Amino acid sequence: MIGAYPPPVHGAALVNTRMHSLLLSKGLSVEVINTAAQDIVSTYSVRAKRAGRIIQGLYRFLRLVANKRVTSAYLSISGGYGRFYDVAFILLARVFGCKIILHHHSFAYLDAPDVLASWIVRAAGKNAMHLVLCDAMETALRGIRPMRAQTLAISNAVFVGDPLMHSRKERVSAFCLGFLSNVSRDKGILEFMAVVDGLAREGMKLRARVAGPIVDGAIAERLHKWVREQPSVEYLGVVDGENKERFFQSIDVLLFPTNYRNEAEPLTILEAMSKGIPVIAKQRGCIGSLLSGGAGVCVFEATDFVEVAKEVVRSWSNCSTLYEGVCEVTRERYQMILVRSRAAFENFLAALS
Repeated sequence: MIGAYPPPVHGAALVNTRMHSLLLSKGLSVEVINTAAQDIVSTYSVRAKRAGRIIQGLYRFLRLVANKRVTSAYLSISGGYGRFYDVAFILLARVFGCKIILHHHSFAYLDAPDVLASWIVRAAGKNAMHLVLCDAMETALRGIRPMRAQTLAISNAVFVGDPLMHSRKERVSAFCLGFLSNVSRDKGILEFMAVVDGLAREGMKLRARVAGPIVDGAIAERLHKWVREQPSVEYLGVVDGENKERFFQSIDVLLFPTNYRNEAEPLTILEAMSKGIPVIAKQRGCIGSLLSGGAGVCVFEATDFVEVAKEVVRSWSNCSTLYEGVCEVTRERYQMILVRSRAAFENFLAALS
């Protein structure tokens, strides 16, 4: 398995970690080559250190394949210029006759013609397997260049788990809006703040909880000032394990106003859906298909997000019957996604054997 693993924590790294755990649980022997940068904020120093780590990884991979210690190469494809290194791993895998599995986590190179993405598809060849997150990603991938390679859609729901294992406490106070992500402009914290401020000015009684690491230095002071001035707002910092469960138990709706160009199928949205928590999100990547059928609201025009979110939150908070209905549809939609994802994952395992 070649790809980024925490730290730092981000969606693709978490998926890689959970994929690794799943494969081990199925009895497979797995070697890991970590290509992660040491910081989520890219600087010349960070990029240089990552290049050194990847060169070491290439050397280790060469030794593994040359000595026939691995027969399959699973690559978690980078969203940016790290795909130059991905091509090198792919070519080595082909030279030594490895089965190649490429797992795509980003729409950044699928939204428009991309030379590096085309190189990757061509280098992997017709016998490679491409793992995608949804049907829309498969369509976009096949639009890069004609390809005969197999594609398999496996939702990240397979890494989230059974919704029956989760429960959410009944609301006992004001309607609560949640934000869980890396706290930055790219992830939409300013839009979240605008929704909360707008509803507060209109006189709505509500609470708001923000969780996640602050990765945008320009946002830090603004966020902390906002929290100090808004008694109904809390910033929780990084949450994980039981603290993350408590976060989800405390909110009524998750807002996900992402502007992140790599966004594909966020684990945070799936985690909320698994608990029956409706999501209001901007369309990006696979998000529209996740929230289809009434399982939350997907806003397709990014500039409309704040007003649409305010209107939806008002309607859900004013009508408990409507809100509970959306919660139930959200649970059912997640269950359907999970069943399909598990079936596809079994097909993936069969292809490895």
